[in-house]
Amino acid sequence: MNNQDFCHLHVHSQFSLLDGYGSAEAYAKKAKELGFGYLANTDHMNIDGLLQFQKACEKSGILPVMGCEAYIVPNMGIKLKGEKRGHVTLLIKNQQGFENLCQMLTAANLTGFYYRPRIDFELLKKHCEGLIILTGCGSTFLNLPGGQKLLEDLIPKTEIYLEVMPH
Repeated sequence: MNNQDFCHLHVHSQFSLLDGYGSAEAYAKKAKELGFGYLANTDHMNIDGLLQFQKACEKSGILPVMGCEAYIVPNMGIKLKGEKRGHVTLLIKNQQGFENLCQMLTAANLTGFYYRPRIDFELLKKHCEGLIILTGCGSTFLNLPGGQKLLEDLIPKTEIYLEVMPH
C-alpha cells in the first residue's frame, strides 16, 4: 500500500488526557518519515491542539485533517451515575463544520458536562453540517439506546462512515 494515499483518521495527541501521547510535531515528523500525505488529529472533546497540529503538518508537507472525538449520550439533560457514553469521531470539512463543532463543544462544556463534556443526539443532528462523521471506536454510539436511529437520521444530512478497527 502506498502510504501517500492513506490517512489515520483516529489519532489522539497529548491533548487527549490519559489517551494520547505524542505532540503534533512528533506525529507530523513520524508521518513524514513513513511517507504519509495526510494525518488527522481527533482529540477527546477538545480542539485545543489543532492550530499547533496544523502548523506542524504544514511544516512537514503533510495535509492536516482536523477534528475531535466526542462523547455522546442520547440526552445530555439526563445525568445518571454510571451512565454509558458512546463515542463519535467528527472531522471538519469546511468553515461551517468548524463553527458547528465549536458550538457543540461549547454546549458540551456548559450544559452537557457530567464528569466529562458530552453532546447528545439532537445536538449532533442540529450541528452536523460541514462535518464528516465516523461511527467511533469500540465505544461507538451505535451501541447506545437509539444509536441505530441516530445513524439513520444522520445519513441524509451529512457524510457518515463506519469506523473499522481490526483488533
